[in-house]
Amino acid sequence: MRDKITNELRQFCPVHFFMPCTFQTLFFSDEGFVARCSSCGHFHVAFMSFMFIIPETAFFELHRQTMFRVNEADYSFSENSKSVMIPTHTKSAFIMLTRNELLLFFNMLEEADNEYRALSMIRLFNKGTGHDGYE
Repeated sequence: MRDKITNELRQFCPVHFFMPCTFQTLFFSDEGFVARCSSCGHFHVAFMSFMFIIPETAFFELHRQTMFRVNEADYSFSENSKSVMIPTHTKSAFIMLTRNELLLFFNMLEEADNEYRALSMIRLFNKGTGHDGYE
């Protein structure tokens, strides 16, 4: 399944339309995935019924906004109400989630962020050795 998704992502890379991209999977589960194109640096974030491709700065902002929402009080009317609204990198687009979906989404972003930072550290230590840690 992961290989199928990676092949599908190649056709969505916003920078390298005519070149194959190399994707680093940072998180993968039944609910979604986060992958990073090592060619252009964009993050591919998919969760439940939405997917978007965002630059690194937008990924970190999405993670920050999600963390903020996790720590807010729960004002939902019921367990299934989509009471959480997270702004995206597009001013007129928001992610609407239940509290349970919010926790799943936050955990996905948190794991992906941790993986990305660990790979970045490996890359820093391997700089000049010919191995960048993203392969």
